[in-house]
Parts: sequence; structure tokens; C-alpha cells
Amino acid sequence: MDIDQVIDQWQIEEALERAFLATERLSVARRVVGFFAALAASVAGVIGTVWVFHNVGLGLGLLSAYALPLFVLLVMLGVERAVPLGKS
Repeated sequence: MDIDQVIDQWQIEEALERAFLATERLSVARRVVGFFAALAASVAGVIGTVWVFHNVGLGLGLLSAYALPLFVLLVMLGVERAVPLGKS
């Protein structure tokens, strides 16, 4: 086997490994971004619900409380569309 072929094969394997590691880093970054976006949406929903209860009244506060899970779900679906968490 020629030394040039061995070096070429080694360079190809190294490039493939670097590409795989870059893909893994991107996958982890997407998961982290998705988690924090969902967490921020949940916190914003809770703060909004408390604000409505405190400033507007019980009737609208209850409507807001029932809408909170739907709001969080919609935001999480939006995050999933923008940052596909299950795909690497």
C-alpha cells in the first residue's frame, strides 16, 4: 500500500469524524435552545396569568389560567418547528 493512499485515507477519516462531532454539537445546541425557549414561554405564561388575576379580576384570570397550557403548548410547537429537537 502506498504511503500517499494511507495519508489520504487518514485525512478522509479525520474529516468525517470532525463533521460528525460538529453535527453532535449542533444537535445539543438545538436541544438547549429549545429547552430554554419552552422554559421562557412557561414563565411568561405564569407571569401573565398572575398579572391578569391581580389587575383585571377573577373572571378573566380564570380564562387566562385555562389558556395558559394551550399557550405553552403552542409556543413549544413553534419552537419545535423552528428548532427540530428530535433530529440531529
